[in-house]
Amino acid sequence: MITSAFRDFRSRAILAFITCSILALIGHRVGLMDVSLDLLSPTTLVGIENYDEGGMQSSLDLNNHLITVACRLSQTKTYSICDLKLKYSHDEKISQGINLSDYQSIEIVASIKSPVERANIKLHLRNNNPAYSVEDIAVSDKFNTIEFEIRDEITTLNVPTKALFVAQWWKKERNIGYEQSHVDLSNIVLIELIIDDAKVPGDYVLTLHSFHISGEIISEPDLLMMILFLLFVTIVLLTIRQKNSLKIMSTTDSLTGLLNRRGLILKVDKEFKSTVANHSMSLFYFDVDDFKKINDTYGHVVGDELLAAICLKVSELLTEMNLKVHSSFARLAGDEFVLMITDCDNQKAVEFSRRIIAVLVDPLAVSGCEVKVGISLGVAYSNGEKITFQELMSRADSAMYCAKKQGKGQFKLFDDSLASAIYFKKNLAENLKNALLEDDFTLRFMPIFTCSDLKPTRVEVLIRCKSAAMHGITPDIFIPIAEDFGIIESIDLWVIETTFNTINTYFIADNRTAPVFCINISAIELTNNNFPKQLKTLIEKHGIPPSLIELEITETSLIEADETSFRILNELKIIGVSLALDDFGTGYTAFNQLLNYPVDCLKIDRTFVADIDANNPSKMTMVNAIVSIAKSYNLVTIGEGIETQEQLDYLRTISCDYVQGFYLSKPLLFNDLVVFLNKKK
Repeated sequence: MITSAFRDFRSRAILAFITCSILALIGHRVGLMDVSLDLLSPTTLVGIENYDEGGMQSSLDLNNHLITVACRLSQTKTYSICDLKLKYSHDEKISQGINLSDYQSIEIVASIKSPVERANIKLHLRNNNPAYSVEDIAVSDKFNTIEFEIRDEITTLNVPTKALFVAQWWKKERNIGYEQSHVDLSNIVLIELIIDDAKVPGDYVLTLHSFHISGEIISEPDLLMMILFLLFVTIVLLTIRQKNSLKIMSTTDSLTGLLNRRGLILKVDKEFKSTVANHSMSLFYFDVDDFKKINDTYGHVVGDELLAAICLKVSELLTEMNLKVHSSFARLAGDEFVLMITDCDNQKAVEFSRRIIAVLVDPLAVSGCEVKVGISLGVAYSNGEKITFQELMSRADSAMYCAKKQGKGQFKLFDDSLASAIYFKKNLAENLKNALLEDDFTLRFMPIFTCSDLKPTRVEVLIRCKSAAMHGITPDIFIPIAEDFGIIESIDLWVIETTFNTINTYFIADNRTAPVFCINISAIELTNNNFPKQLKTLIEKHGIPPSLIELEITETSLIEADETSFRILNELKIIGVSLALDDFGTGYTAFNQLLNYPVDCLKIDRTFVADIDANNPSKMTMVNAIVSIAKSYNLVTIGEGIETQEQLDYLRTISCDYVQGFYLSKPLLFNDLVVFLNKKK
């Protein structure tokens, strides 16, 4: 959008420049840039005088806009001069004449009556300059000179100013060096027309009809140079503008107009260190609750408009609370946003957080729809402490994660308890990495029995950690942390390969009948495009029949399932393994959605099995419904968490396929599992 706008502006600018350049050249050719000065105009001319010397006697006549100087030469024994002086400077301001530097041509219309056919005329344009002029010495003004001849009839002479030269006698008399020997018309105080060194006695009458100097505001070569210069400047400015436009485009989110991730990083690199050292700062990290559901329900267009509407609400609140000028607002990606506010203390941060949550309580109207929306918000505060932006954002992110875990639609401040929890998680993550490196994980095997005859035909694979640093920490604690810190994929592969190695070593190598091994995998694998390939490679490496493997995923992992997740599930099915939904009934899967998932088995969550009570049939509704629907979809059912004979008997009654629980067997070491399986043959 910005690029298109700049392209349009650039095209218009270049077209305008070309048009103006052509018009300027045409205007120059037709004389629109010509200028002229009447040197006899009363507004220009200060005074007129005549002067004679030697055998000359002169008189001055001003009549009918003509200037006539009449001179009579009586004898020729001495050097004779008849001089018409045009003054352009008052006597008291002799250094203030007129500037004729910008003119290129002098036009003189004059006639002369003389005893000879042609009379020699000298034209002096006398320039006053402190560099060489002395106030009391008239001939110290620079003599810019040219000589020409005039006949009796009226003659028009065009004298180019570049034809003027500086009189040699003046340079010698004034001892003027090269640096001042050029023609100078910048301050003309006097112009003289002189009948010089007449040799024939008689009357000499010089009549000046008009006297103009003309030129151009700019010459054509100079105009072309100026156009080229302006073209260069235009290109430079357009380049700078394009660079700025591209910078804005690369640092701005096109949907909301906020900073994008790159723009935020650049701003942080430039300003954060000095700002956080000298000001209090609050950082707000938030995302939209269940935004994927909103996109799936209303479409991505409405989703985009919703994000823009939320940003507008936040911006309006910043303005209302006079925080706008102190804030930096950025969209990181999708529905994730970061807001930094300087000089915002903890109390104001809490107030602002409450206001944001309150503002977004009412549904937002977008594209004719009213969409109810909420955000989970994390807040981190710094007051002059030494902290990096990454640390501050990590705190806010952790606080947001906590707010989401506590029920969404709320905010959470980063505090000491949260800091302790983060430290615990980071420490635990390091311990998990060490456990992988030092082979400190072990497997336990939970038998799964056919409900009718209680034969152990399946085994659920469970992971444990024997590291001393992990003592007392169970999988329900360390698995979510492994997911948060990107360790779970390595753990999943360790469990799968260790299980495959066990199956190969004991069952396949000795041609023993093996149960189906049910392996739990993380929901993250549903976004891991490499997982099906990795699983297939391990199956082929260890020679495992895929029919012996069932992968368990939790029902809640399908809440955020998208096209990638469904594709990965189908790729797993193609490999030949079966798929089970663990903890079924605790998530949000509608029964009719089961058709969308390529699963083979439903594991009834232990919380529903625990509700089985012969004296209260209403508590068993969910169990009945799951088994009934599963059979209608030809899905296998497994009841988890069997702890009483009553629970086992009831599941048998409703034809549940398999059961597992401590009432039947606890998780076993592999050697104990082998003994157990042999006893149950």
